[in-house]
Amino acid sequence: MRAEDTEKLKRGERVTRARYGVDDEICTGDHSCIRLSGCPSLTVKPSPDPLRTDPVATVVESCVGCGLCGEVAHAAVLCPSFYRAEIIRNPTWWDRFLFRFRFAVIGLLGVLTGLWVNGDRAERQRKRDFHARALTAVLAYGEMPFMIRRRRCEEGQQSGERVRLSDHFSAVKAEVSTCQVLLAADGDHRVSEAYGELVEVMRATVGAAAHKAWTEAPIRTDAEMNMGPLYDSLEEFRAEVSSFENALARATLPRRKRLVRTLRRG
Repeated sequence: MRAEDTEKLKRGERVTRARYGVDDEICTGDHSCIRLSGCPSLTVKPSPDPLRTDPVATVVESCVGCGLCGEVAHAAVLCPSFYRAEIIRNPTWWDRFLFRFRFAVIGLLGVLTGLWVNGDRAERQRKRDFHARALTAVLAYGEMPFMIRRRRCEEGQQSGERVRLSDHFSAVKAEVSTCQVLLAADGDHRVSEAYGELVEVMRATVGAAAHKAWTEAPIRTDAEMNMGPLYDSLEEFRAEVSSFENALARATLPRRKRLVRTLRRG
C-alpha cells in the first residue's frame, strides 16, 4: 500500500491516509488501550495537565492508520478519547472547497456563539444593576418611619431637620416612581407587576407608619433606638420585599434555565 501511494503521489493523484490520535484532555491515563491492542505506535507521554501525574496515551508518527487501537478501545468501552483524522495529500478542488467552507462555517458559528453568550451576560448584568436600583429605592422608603423617629430634636434644629428629611423623602419617592415606570417599560411583566404590588403595600404600610411617626415625639435615649413595635408593624412590607427578591432572582437566570422553567410550566 505504501508503494502504491508513493506512485500516486508522483503522478499528482489524490491520496488519503487515516491517522488516529488521543485527546489529552479526555484520556484518563488508564492505559487499557495499550494493554489490549499491543500496537507499537501507541505509547504514553507526560500529561499536559499539571494536576494529573499519570501519563496519558498518545499515538506516534509511525501509526499506519489500521484503526485497531481505536476499535479495541471503543469495543471494550474503555474511553472515548480516540479520534480519527484523514490526511489528504494532493487534494482536489472539491477538497479545498470543503475545507474552506467548513473552516468558514466553524468560524462563523464561533463568532455567533460568542456574541450570543456575551450579549446574554451583558443583558443579565444590566438587569441586575437596574433591579438593584429599584430594590434600593424601596428599602430607602422603608427606612422613612425610623428616620423620622430618630430626627434631631435639639433647640433650633427642628425646622432644618424637617426640611432635610422632607427633601430626602421626596427624592426617594421620585426614585421609586421612576423605577416603577422603567420596569414597566423594560418588558418583563412579572417583575413589573411584582414591583407594583410591592409599591402598593409599601405605601399602605410604610407610608402610614411614616405619617404616624411625625405625630410622635422623637426618640431621646439609646434604649428607644430599636423601635420594636414599629419594626413589627412593617411585617407585611418585609414579606412583600422577599417576594419581589424571588421574582428578581428568576428574572436574571441564564436563557437556558429560563427556557427549561418555561417548558416545565408548559
